[in-house]
Amino acid sequence: MSETFIIDRCPADWDSLDAHNAFIASDPYGPFLERLRPLFDGAPQLFHIKLPTSPSPSPFDAPVTECISLYFPPSIEESTYDKSFANFVAAAEKVQGSGAEGLVGGWGVEAQKFEGEGDEMKLFGGFIGWPSVQRHVEFRGREEFPEVVAHLREGVEKVKVHHVAFKRFEA
Repeated sequence: MSETFIIDRCPADWDSLDAHNAFIASDPYGPFLERLRPLFDGAPQLFHIKLPTSPSPSPFDAPVTECISLYFPPSIEESTYDKSFANFVAAAEKVQGSGAEGLVGGWGVEAQKFEGEGDEMKLFGGFIGWPSVQRHVEFRGREEFPEVVAHLREGVEKVKVHHVAFKRFEA
């Protein structure tokens, strides 16, 4: 497992949560954050997601990544939804010509509030690579879509989806 932290839709891989926290506490962090500030339309929201090492291709290397934030009641047993997500992945992989370019998901480390309001909930982050937003929209119109997405939605209370064209920078 690697730990991925997200700054308002910007993923970064860390060896551990402790490594990220050590960076936050370091002297270079303040200037680093100041250089990023013009890229955001507000204060960055940090959260961590534990992602399994995914087989190639990585959804983060696709031209567009669908970022799915699924919110669950705090009482959910993670293993229950893990089965649903595995069924979603299996069903999605069976669809010929979907255009998807990698798929991975994992649980958030910290509890989150949906859009910063209400009670804290468990967060599951899913990421699907696509050649374009249009290709994702076309997939949603296919007859297989309702059956595939039903697995993804099992037990979910709230959902937030957006597309991002990530760029990779290596230190």
